[in-house]
Amino acid sequence: MPSHPLLAGRYRLEGQIATGGVGEVWRAEDTVLTRPRAEKRLDEMTILVAERDGLILGTIAYRVIGDGTGHLRGMAVLPDFHGQGLADKLLQAAESALRAAGCSCVTLNTTHPLERAVRFYAKQGYEPTGAKKDYFGMPLIERAKRLA
Repeated sequence: MPSHPLLAGRYRLEGQIATGGVGEVWRAEDTVLTRPRAEKRLDEMTILVAERDGLILGTIAYRVIGDGTGHLRGMAVLPDFHGQGLADKLLQAAESALRAAGCSCVTLNTTHPLERAVRFYAKQGYEPTGAKKDYFGMPLIERAKRLA
């Protein structure tokens, strides 16, 4: 398995899962955790990292939460790479992994200020479920999608 300088000491690369377009998508697990909350999240989730030429371009995390449901968290793409299909590739890779793990439904949470993300997820078939949580005084809105 190749070592990546930006990931060395922080991530353990598990394998390349997609190529083409703006970069490569790797499965990674964070191994240097400094905060208890991050430790718990990262222990429970798989992180996909998109990179090109040593630069991390985007990430998405996922996990199986049970009863055929998976959950997504932490989708981010560098602004210079918006609109190039990288978010689509990351989302498709995470959905594919969840499907392979037996999930037929995927959930995620977003907030109204993240208008671009809300539009992106709606375009990808994620619909509001009606479930809401408080996120530092903002409503955190659950969206879900059935996997084919």
